[in-house]
Amino acid sequence: MAGVEVSIVVPCVGMYEITRRCVDAVMDTVSVDYELVIVCDSPDDRMMEWLSSLALKGMAKLSISPRPRGCATAYNDGIIMSEGRYIAIVNNDCIPLEGWLDALLKVLKEHPEYGWVSSAIVDGGGEVRHGFSACTCCLFTREALDVVGLFDERFSGGMGFEDDDMYRRFLLAGYEPHGVR
Repeated sequence: MAGVEVSIVVPCVGMYEITRRCVDAVMDTVSVDYELVIVCDSPDDRMMEWLSSLALKGMAKLSISPRPRGCATAYNDGIIMSEGRYIAIVNNDCIPLEGWLDALLKVLKEHPEYGWVSSAIVDGGGEVRHGFSACTCCLFTREALDVVGLFDERFSGGMGFEDDDMYRRFLLAGYEPHGVR
Protein backbone atom coordinates (compact mmCIF):
# COMPACT_ATOMS: atom_id res chain seq x y z
CA MET A 1 0.00 0.00 0.00
CA ALA A 2 2.45 2.61 -1.12
CA GLY A 3 1.47 6.06 0.01
CA VAL A 4 -0.95 4.98 2.74
CA GLU A 5 -1.43 7.83 5.19
CA VAL A 6 -2.31 5.92 8.37
CA SER A 7 -1.65 2.40 9.56
CA ILE A 8 -4.11 1.32 12.24
CA VAL A 9 -2.75 -1.42 14.49
CA VAL A 10 -5.30 -3.41 16.50
CA PRO A 11 -3.65 -5.80 18.99
CA CYS A 12 -5.73 -8.53 20.58
CA VAL A 13 -5.54 -11.78 22.46
CA GLY A 14 -8.43 -13.69 20.94
CA MET A 15 -11.71 -12.15 22.13
CA TYR A 16 -13.62 -12.39 18.86
CA GLU A 17 -16.72 -10.36 19.80
CA ILE A 18 -14.79 -7.51 21.40
CA THR A 19 -12.23 -7.36 18.60
CA ARG A 20 -14.90 -7.50 15.88
CA ARG A 21 -16.76 -4.60 17.51
CA CYS A 22 -13.55 -2.56 17.59
CA VAL A 23 -12.55 -3.35 14.00
CA ASP A 24 -16.06 -2.63 12.71
CA ALA A 25 -16.00 0.73 14.50
CA VAL A 26 -12.58 1.54 13.01
CA MET A 27 -13.80 0.71 9.50
CA ASP A 28 -16.99 2.73 10.00
CA THR A 29 -15.31 5.87 11.36
CA VAL A 30 -12.12 6.32 9.32
CA SER A 31 -12.30 8.44 6.19
CA VAL A 32 -8.59 8.84 5.32
CA ASP A 33 -6.46 6.42 3.32
CA TYR A 34 -5.50 3.71 5.81
CA GLU A 35 -4.37 0.14 6.22
CA LEU A 36 -5.52 -2.12 9.02
CA VAL A 37 -2.98 -4.32 10.80
CA ILE A 38 -4.41 -6.84 13.25
CA VAL A 39 -1.97 -8.50 15.64
CA CYS A 40 -3.75 -11.46 17.21
CA ASP A 41 -2.37 -13.80 19.82
CA SER A 42 -4.17 -17.03 20.78
CA PRO A 43 -6.99 -16.90 18.22
CA ASP A 44 -9.65 -19.59 18.36
CA ASP A 45 -11.16 -21.11 15.20
CA ARG A 46 -13.92 -18.49 14.93
CA MET A 47 -11.41 -15.67 15.23
CA MET A 48 -9.09 -17.26 12.64
CA GLU A 49 -11.96 -17.68 10.19
CA TRP A 50 -12.94 -14.03 10.52
CA LEU A 51 -9.35 -12.75 10.35
CA SER A 52 -8.61 -14.93 7.33
CA SER A 53 -11.65 -13.53 5.53
CA LEU A 54 -10.47 -9.96 6.20
CA ALA A 55 -7.00 -10.79 4.86
CA LEU A 56 -8.36 -12.59 1.78
CA LYS A 57 -10.51 -9.56 0.95
CA GLY A 58 -7.44 -7.32 1.27
CA MET A 59 -9.00 -5.52 4.23
CA ALA A 60 -6.28 -6.30 6.78
CA LYS A 61 -2.73 -7.44 7.27
CA LEU A 62 -2.34 -10.08 9.95
CA SER A 63 0.24 -11.13 12.51
CA ILE A 64 -0.86 -14.30 14.29
CA SER A 65 0.75 -16.06 17.24
CA PRO A 66 -0.55 -19.18 18.98
CA ARG A 67 0.41 -17.77 22.39
CA PRO A 68 0.16 -14.39 24.16
CA ARG A 69 3.31 -12.29 23.70
CA GLY A 70 2.39 -9.07 25.52
CA CYS A 71 1.38 -5.58 24.50
CA ALA A 72 4.83 -4.22 23.64
CA THR A 73 5.54 -7.14 21.30
CA ALA A 74 2.11 -6.85 19.68
CA TYR A 75 2.52 -3.10 19.18
CA ASN A 76 5.97 -3.62 17.67
CA ASP A 77 4.77 -6.36 15.30
CA GLY A 78 2.06 -4.05 14.02
CA ILE A 79 4.41 -1.09 13.68
CA ILE A 80 6.97 -3.19 11.79
CA MET A 81 4.28 -4.44 9.39
CA SER A 82 2.83 -0.97 8.85
CA GLU A 83 3.56 1.34 5.97
CA GLY A 84 1.75 4.52 6.98
CA ARG A 85 3.22 7.92 7.62
CA TYR A 86 1.23 7.84 10.84
CA ILE A 87 0.65 4.79 13.03
CA ALA A 88 -2.43 4.48 15.21
CA ILE A 89 -2.74 1.91 17.95
CA VAL A 90 -6.31 1.05 18.89
CA ASN A 91 -6.56 -1.59 21.61
CA ASN A 92 -9.27 -4.07 20.78
CA ASP A 93 -11.37 -3.18 23.82
CA CYS A 94 -11.88 0.36 22.44
CA ILE A 95 -14.79 1.42 20.31
CA PRO A 96 -13.61 4.48 18.39
CA LEU A 97 -16.21 7.17 17.77
CA GLU A 98 -16.77 9.20 14.64
CA GLY A 99 -13.97 11.73 14.13
CA TRP A 100 -11.45 10.09 16.46
CA LEU A 101 -8.73 9.72 13.85
CA ASP A 102 -9.43 13.07 12.20
CA ALA A 103 -8.94 14.80 15.57
CA LEU A 104 -5.66 13.00 16.28
CA LEU A 105 -4.34 13.60 12.75
CA LYS A 106 -5.23 17.28 12.86
CA VAL A 107 -3.25 17.81 16.05
CA LEU A 108 -0.16 15.90 14.84
CA LYS A 109 -0.16 17.68 11.48
CA GLU A 110 -0.40 21.07 13.20
CA HIS A 111 2.13 20.07 15.90
CA PRO A 112 4.64 17.52 14.61
CA GLU A 113 6.79 18.35 17.65
CA TYR A 114 4.34 16.27 19.72
CA GLY A 115 5.29 13.06 17.90
CA TRP A 116 2.50 11.20 19.72
CA VAL A 117 -1.06 12.09 20.62
CA SER A 118 -3.52 10.05 22.64
CA SER A 119 -7.29 10.18 22.55
CA ALA A 120 -9.46 10.86 25.54
CA ILE A 121 -11.31 7.71 26.58
CA VAL A 122 -14.48 7.05 28.53
CA ASP A 123 -13.86 4.48 31.25
CA GLY A 124 -16.32 1.86 32.46
CA GLY A 125 -17.78 4.34 34.95
CA GLY A 126 -18.47 6.92 32.25
CA GLU A 127 -15.63 9.22 33.29
CA VAL A 128 -13.59 10.87 30.52
CA ARG A 129 -9.88 10.29 31.00
CA HIS A 130 -6.80 11.02 28.97
CA GLY A 131 -5.25 7.62 28.59
CA PHE A 132 -2.37 9.73 27.55
CA SER A 133 0.57 7.64 28.54
CA ALA A 134 -1.51 4.57 27.72
CA CYS A 135 -1.69 3.29 24.18
CA THR A 136 -5.40 2.62 24.34
CA CYS A 137 -6.14 4.80 21.31
CA CYS A 138 -3.25 6.88 20.08
CA LEU A 139 -1.38 8.10 17.01
CA PHE A 140 2.36 8.36 16.36
CA THR A 141 4.30 9.91 13.54
CA ARG A 142 6.56 7.44 11.77
CA GLU A 143 9.33 10.03 12.02
CA ALA A 144 9.07 10.15 15.83
CA LEU A 145 9.08 6.35 16.10
CA ASP A 146 12.18 6.26 13.90
CA VAL A 147 13.89 8.55 16.41
CA VAL A 148 12.57 7.03 19.65
CA GLY A 149 12.46 3.39 18.57
CA LEU A 150 9.99 0.61 19.17
CA PHE A 151 8.38 -0.39 22.46
CA ASP A 152 10.68 -2.07 24.96
CA GLU A 153 9.64 -5.72 24.86
CA ARG A 154 11.09 -6.36 28.31
CA PHE A 155 7.74 -4.96 29.47
CA SER A 156 5.80 -7.66 27.61
CA GLY A 157 5.94 -10.15 30.48
CA GLY A 158 2.58 -9.01 31.81
CA MET A 159 3.95 -6.21 33.98
CA GLY A 160 2.76 -3.35 31.77
CA PHE A 161 4.47 0.04 31.85
CA GLU A 162 5.53 -0.20 28.17
CA ASP A 163 3.45 2.92 27.54
CA ASP A 164 5.00 4.80 30.47
CA ASP A 165 8.47 3.86 29.25
CA MET A 166 7.63 5.02 25.72
CA TYR A 167 6.24 8.30 27.03
CA ARG A 168 9.47 8.93 28.95
CA ARG A 169 11.57 8.13 25.88
CA PHE A 170 9.51 10.56 23.78
CA LEU A 171 10.14 13.31 26.32
CA LEU A 172 13.88 12.53 26.46
CA ALA A 173 14.03 12.70 22.65
CA GLY A 174 12.56 16.21 22.74
CA TYR A 175 8.98 15.41 21.74
CA GLU A 176 5.96 16.76 23.61
CA PRO A 177 3.26 14.04 23.58
CA HIS A 178 -0.27 15.37 24.16
CA GLY A 179 -3.74 14.15 24.98
CA VAL A 180 -6.60 15.13 22.68
CA ARG A 181 -10.18 15.39 23.87
